[in-house]
Amino acid sequence: MPREIKVQKPIPIPVALEYLEKRVEEEPLTDLTKRTYEYLRTFSKIDSETAKELVEVLVREGVKEEIAVMILNICPQSMDELRTILAYEKKFYSTEEVEKILSLIKDKCQP
Repeated sequence: MPREIKVQKPIPIPVALEYLEKRVEEEPLTDLTKRTYEYLRTFSKIDSETAKELVEVLVREGVKEEIAVMILNICPQSMDELRTILAYEKKFYSTEEVEKILSLIKDKCQP
């Protein structure tokens, strides 16, 4: 049955995995959905609740939602990796801000 898109917004990999796991219970998967499911299971580095909380925290810290999702999908472990992701924003982040963001995610993300 076709589904209707009601809202389009970026979500972290763990949240997408949670949604797809619910769908697996409802109906059989197509080949594309199976491949997507395997991809999400492979690259999900944290649980969905933690991902949702971290997105909210990062947004409160001034990071755009899209960038916050990118950060959680990649889970950078160094300042250089994080700065590469933050470069997509037009805002400049000081070393202190980058260190704070890194400290927020480093304990939760598994490399």
